[in-house]
Amino acid sequence: MGISIYYQFQTGEDLLRNGYLQEVERMWDTMFEGVPYESWCWYEPKIEKGLFRKTKYCYEGATQLPMDEEEGPLSVLKSLEVLTELRNKVGGSMWSVSLDDMEIPWDEGSNSYSIEM
Repeated sequence: MGISIYYQFQTGEDLLRNGYLQEVERMWDTMFEGVPYESWCWYEPKIEKGLFRKTKYCYEGATQLPMDEEEGPLSVLKSLEVLTELRNKVGGSMWSVSLDDMEIPWDEGSNSYSIEM
């Protein structure tokens, strides 16, 4: 049994084509020395044509995290580290990060996702 972290955002970049989504997955695997509880997961991106033919890519995904006392808190912190790095690198808009139904706020002061444990 576990909890899941959900993440979604929009950007004008094709992160699938430029390889950055795969880089995020490798970062996740490296944090757990190649054996994470569950692999980082991206759903098929939605592509929308906006005003003046600007393309918006809508990315979302979910990753299940363990609930045990030893690995649970560490996996939450590592997932927030991955999402913080992603947001700081690609920017974008409409960001939403949550642990099941609990929204994780973005801290403008530190430019990071954080949660008190």
